[in-house]
Amino acid sequence: MKAYPPTFDQLPLDILTLVQSFVEPIDIISLRKTCRHLSHVTHQRNVWIDALRRVCTSHGLFLPSFALAQMPRKALEFAALAPRRFCSMIKKATIDTIPPHSTFVLESRLASLINESQAFYDYYLIPGGRYLITHNYGGIILWDLGINLGEMATPVILGSLRGDGHSEIFEVRPSVDGSGIVLFVGTHDDEEYTTAISVYTIFPLVPRPSFLLKASVNGFNVVLNAHSANDTMFAFMHSADELTIWNFEINSIVTWAYQDPNVSDFMILQEHVILFTARKFSLYNIPTLLPCDLGNALTSHVMRGDHYPLMVFAHASDAEYMDVTVPWSSWNTDWNDRPFFGITASTGQETGIIDYYMTEELRSANLPTRMPFLADSIVLRRSQHLRSGVSPSLRFCDRYVIHSWLETEVGVFLIMSGLPTTTLAAHARGRSGMGHVAKLWAPSGAEDSEEPQYIRHFALCPASGRLCVSTNCQEIHIIDFLAPC
Repeated sequence: MKAYPPTFDQLPLDILTLVQSFVEPIDIISLRKTCRHLSHVTHQRNVWIDALRRVCTSHGLFLPSFALAQMPRKALEFAALAPRRFCSMIKKATIDTIPPHSTFVLESRLASLINESQAFYDYYLIPGGRYLITHNYGGIILWDLGINLGEMATPVILGSLRGDGHSEIFEVRPSVDGSGIVLFVGTHDDEEYTTAISVYTIFPLVPRPSFLLKASVNGFNVVLNAHSANDTMFAFMHSADELTIWNFEINSIVTWAYQDPNVSDFMILQEHVILFTARKFSLYNIPTLLPCDLGNALTSHVMRGDHYPLMVFAHASDAEYMDVTVPWSSWNTDWNDRPFFGITASTGQETGIIDYYMTEELRSANLPTRMPFLADSIVLRRSQHLRSGVSPSLRFCDRYVIHSWLETEVGVFLIMSGLPTTTLAAHARGRSGMGHVAKLWAPSGAEDSEEPQYIRHFALCPASGRLCVSTNCQEIHIIDFLAPC
């Protein structure tokens, strides 16, 4: 008798489980609907543990945000499917503000490390949506908001670092092993000149989390114009067209006098640095760093003279006037291990432009290790959003790019565009269109209050459907958009 190979639903359980590790969470749900046997296979808890782990990797989420060993299967499904559900909600949104599922108001008095209430200076929602870092006059606090599973946030203080009102958080990143949070904190004097930079690490899952000092550098007195960081380096632009790069792991440093007054922003890309002007951006090797002089860190190793770029790129737009900023995202913004960045350009006319660049790894001794390629370009017709808004966020969410910004008296907005499978550089710099624009939150009560309400700051984690917004009322609104399935 002729033997026939087994059909898909006749494969062993371990094989079917392995197959599901190669597909998206939404495809696992589709498989569940085919027959009773495959439905049983998709209800295995380890299937969803693996799915959520892959979502964290592909979206740059902080894996300790999810207690994988303790979460029930339904909670794992909710978290793994959250990016798809959030993007579906944005696609269906109208011009009106999207209604939230729940809102918790975190009052500043609850975050006071001294005897009186102090307004929040700033805060950072760690990707994953569970952990929030707040900063006020009294110091820095790490909060556990709870995993967003359709229930209202319940903030709990995990650890704190006392301050005296003379500190500022510059960057927040994951530790190299992914288990901790790294903070770059500046110290300034009464005239707002930065005098020192310290690097702290905190591990939320240890029994008593605390901010551990990892490294520090001082001996300077400057105004920081821009900053960027990676796993081992922190860099900042300051006066006289200079860029200081500090390797905090081995305490080495260099100050590069790049001597170009047109540079408005920069970023570190692995062992390279990119300088941005209104017309172009240039990719350089990071100059050689030398052991840090504790007496005067910035002037001990100053590199002057010629330092030629490896590559120079013209901006995708050919507008006569451009005001260029780089959407800031201190947390890793990679897609499939490909570093990614955006350029927001206001043309001063009726349109604005958002260009997204992916970087490809090159294996040539004569070329940079990473090469930026134009991935997509979005036309935003209401360019006033780009001129007056703040653009702090650029994140991935279910194969889309989410670029969010705020207008202080109007609301928090985002634009969502599809992630292309190929770059547009070979396609005559085409424009993909408008994308999906949505208004997430708007201040209220302006008519009934003596002082109109306006937005000071916001932080969005689209992959968890959680938004944090602070106003002049000294409070943070923790907003969850996703309801239980």
